[in-house]
Parts: sequence; structure tokens; C-alpha cells
Amino acid sequence: MKMDTRVQVRSNKELKDQATELLEDMGLDLTTAVNMMLRQIVNERRLPFQPSAPTFENAVLSTLDEPSVPIKDDAAFKEMIDNA
Repeated sequence: MKMDTRVQVRSNKELKDQATELLEDMGLDLTTAVNMMLRQIVNERRLPFQPSAPTFENAVLSTLDEPSVPIKDDAAFKEMIDNA
């Protein structure tokens, strides 16, 4: 297939570098991987992965490393929310 169109994508440098390194370990370059994904989208008429939002449980678990805030009573809780 003739490659006659340029596709430009804005991305995070660190993400691009990590993906490039992993793809090189697989014997692929970024251009080939992107073209493979585009071909699969066209062939299957869907994304080649299932996009999803984090579940409520994952969102709660991700806060476990945050410092806790001691709340004495309802008034203190209301004050904290009002000042947020």
C-alpha cells in the first residue's frame, strides 16, 4: 500500500518515548504500529481496545495515599467543604 499521507498527533514526550522503546523491543517502529492500529479499526469497524472510565472503587482506592483530614463533627466537615 502506498504511504502518501502524513498523520500528525500531539502526545506527551514521555509516553511517546516509552511506547517507542516497547515497540522497538517488538521489532516495530511507531509508524508501523499506528498504521497497524488504523488498519485494524477499518477492518473491524471498532477500536482495537475497549475504552473505559475508572470505576468508583478504583477512584476511591487511588485516594488511599492522600493524607487524611481529621473532621470533628458536621460543622467542621461543612467548613472544610465551604473552604475547598
